[in-house]
Amino acid sequence: MRRIWEWWKRMVLKMRGELIVLVAALALWNAGCQACGMAFKSMEADTAGLRWTVTLYSTDGHVIREWNTRSTLNSAGGEADFRDNAGRYVHVSGTFVVEETH
Repeated sequence: MRRIWEWWKRMVLKMRGELIVLVAALALWNAGCQACGMAFKSMEADTAGLRWTVTLYSTDGHVIREWNTRSTLNSAGGEADFRDNAGRYVHVSGTFVVEETH
């Protein structure tokens, strides 16, 4: 048993640098940065096919149009870009809501 313990300690000491780098990389990845989260969402949308519903509203609150898509959706500064299910590029600006549907 002692030989196994000594071997384990040697292996951990040899790999200490690699373990520190791995733990640091995981901590940075899960730090909650918005860019990391968006990159993960984009990968998930491309591979798993996340479904999005985009609803555009008029100034008085009535629904003007609604789109369903499985493509990557970019939303920033009151605008959104995506491809609808028919493959057409859609650019929406104004009052809209983006929902992830299952």
